[in-house]
Amino acid sequence: MPRPELREQVIAAVTHAAAPTTAPQPVPVTAPSAAARRPLRRRSFWASLAFASLALALLVWNISLRRELASQTAIVNLSRQNWQTMIVLLDDTALAKYTVAADPAPTPGQPAAHGHFWASPQAEIACLVAQGLPDLPADQVYQVWLVHGNDQSSGGTFDVHSGKAWTFVHADEPITSYSEMFVTVEPAGGNTWPGGPRVMSGTLSNATTAGVADRQELLSLLPRQD
Repeated sequence: MPRPELREQVIAAVTHAAAPTTAPQPVPVTAPSAAARRPLRRRSFWASLAFASLALALLVWNISLRRELASQTAIVNLSRQNWQTMIVLLDDTALAKYTVAADPAPTPGQPAAHGHFWASPQAEIACLVAQGLPDLPADQVYQVWLVHGNDQSSGGTFDVHSGKAWTFVHADEPITSYSEMFVTVEPAGGNTWPGGPRVMSGTLSNATTAGVADRQELLSLLPRQD
């Protein structure tokens, strides 16, 4: 028979083994405090602001790119149209040139503006090629005028670059209907009636029929197109 102390130790061990085990208590999850949430809110605010700024910058860039593309397309289309008009003019067997000189005549020894007015007498479009004209400030342009009796109609405006210029002149009637053309300096955008000083003029009665050499000369005076 076991000793009393041994018996008590065995009973205690069995009792301990048979006792139900206690499950671990879950760790309570607590919401972050207001102080802890502030940095998160700040980071979210600045991230949203940066994204909005980037989106706005991309939108502005896209609009600018579209406008630039539209502008370049318009320039290319105008250049193509101008050269198609020039080809038609050069191929016209009736093409003639009229001398255009400085008006008033310059003093001796001073550089003089000069050029030619190229047109087919029965056409309503001509080409003015001028040299020796001074460049104008941004708020002024040169304007072409066509004289028919007492009437003076605008043939369009043009700019000068390094003293040289060429422009198409659009008339309301065939060129033979006009007796004279002249050029004035007018405000930017042009004028409805000549108000500035004359700088060039030429009569449209004595035409010289353009030969092959003349046509080559005209072509050489025009700026090259890419």
